[in-house]
Amino acid sequence: MTAKTAAAPRRPAPATEQDVAACEAAIGCALPEWLRSRLLIENGWEVDDRQGLTRNEWRFLPVLDRTDRKSRTRTAEDMAWHTQQLHKAAAGVPQGAVVVARAWSPTTRLVLLPDSANSGQLTTMLWRQNGVAEPLPTPVDPMLLGQKPKPGPGSRLRSASELPVFRYHPDPVATGSIRKNHSLVCPCCGLRTGWIYESEPYGLGDQPPNLCPWCIADGSAARKFGSRFAGDIEGTVPDAVAEEVDQRTPGFTAWQTERWLTHCGDAAAFLGRVGWDRLKDLPDATEAVLDDGCDESTLPLITEDGDLSAYLFRCLHCGVHLAYADAS
Repeated sequence: MTAKTAAAPRRPAPATEQDVAACEAAIGCALPEWLRSRLLIENGWEVDDRQGLTRNEWRFLPVLDRTDRKSRTRTAEDMAWHTQQLHKAAAGVPQGAVVVARAWSPTTRLVLLPDSANSGQLTTMLWRQNGVAEPLPTPVDPMLLGQKPKPGPGSRLRSASELPVFRYHPDPVATGSIRKNHSLVCPCCGLRTGWIYESEPYGLGDQPPNLCPWCIADGSAARKFGSRFAGDIEGTVPDAVAEEVDQRTPGFTAWQTERWLTHCGDAAAFLGRVGWDRLKDLPDATEAVLDDGCDESTLPLITEDGDLSAYLFRCLHCGVHLAYADAS
């Protein structure tokens, strides 16, 4: 008797030109050539990129297969359907964003955006989208998915203009949370990016130092090491907001436990440590410090780098400044 060999996974049938065209009509944009060509070979596929740039597993979505009822049912949740659901359920999604892949988490997606010069054509680069509000700021070359990045001196050094955009910490370089370093390797992605997180994150066990901002922004450090970056989030905010602040936003250091302030039902943006020289020109922030229990006579003693410091925030919705002070 001969041993039976395991059957190879069955590859989905290729899409037809007509089905791809119908999908493009439904989303209102032409697909990039790399995606169109792949669909005509395999209508939906999986990519294991856990060791790659995105640190995730992806299921690329099919287009609706109209061959028969069974095929329609199997591909009903196609690109057009997921794109419709995203725009229906979320606020702040860029106009024309198209969902082309999903991770195991239903709110972690890869999207394509319309070409700024031609709104009827989607750009080639993929953008990572996490949550239900905004695409993450770092585009991904689809040809690199599934490939493990190779570390090497200077091989992935990035300029300041390439840094991820953090909604709740808009300038982590200015606040000192992220700094330049061309020699240290990120323990998460294994790359020298030229930038490191200045503090060690919270979490169980020994947390890794020198994380790069990209591994914070896309949640890789949180998934791989259980890393957390916020101290206490004050006030009530949606779970997705708390998750973004705690798992995908660089924190800051304070004398005592860091407190992330909130306003208008959302986390506020951290602007940095400040002294009385700046605080005195912000009456709303000064009032917040006093309301928090700071004595008026001690206000002039607050310094940016001294034993009594204030931590400044701004509401993303109404623009009011918030602050609190603590001492060594």
